[in-house]
Amino acid sequence: MFRDQAIHDFDMARYLTGEEIATVYAVGRSMIDPGIGAAGDIDCAMITLTTASGRMVSMNNQRRAPFGYDQRLEAFCARESFFIDNRRRDVVTDGAASGYLAAPPENHFIERFADAYRAEMETFVAMIARGAPPLAGIRDGLEAQRPAEAAVVSMASGLPDGVDRNWRPA
Repeated sequence: MFRDQAIHDFDMARYLTGEEIATVYAVGRSMIDPGIGAAGDIDCAMITLTTASGRMVSMNNQRRAPFGYDQRLEAFCARESFFIDNRRRDVVTDGAASGYLAAPPENHFIERFADAYRAEMETFVAMIARGAPPLAGIRDGLEAQRPAEAAVVSMASGLPDGVDRNWRPA
């Protein structure tokens, strides 16, 4: 889970904080799908990151949400906060005396990020045509992988783990 799913969140945390991740504390278990546990993986995780200056990031990851593809972000800052909600299958909300009913989130990451994937490919083609440098490089991938590896170590030890600046892929 840390290497194939949460890695995108590690990358986003680094981008949004503008800092390198310094420590990772991760706990996780297979709580929903016994098959995932039998395969040696987890389907639920909670992760706390700290950056080089001490900023904190809290991440919750699950392989399956009961209502659809769930990916939200909250950022709490000194003077304001930001909230990015799930993209819903439609924009209609039904309001009644008993409360509100809204459509569930889009079903899958492919639906949610279709426009982003398309724009990414268009930018890639344009970048090659112009010979421009990529927006993200190999170092960005490595800096997302480091906290993923630290999360694996942290979960196994039950202790926070420093992001090893010397870690390299095998």
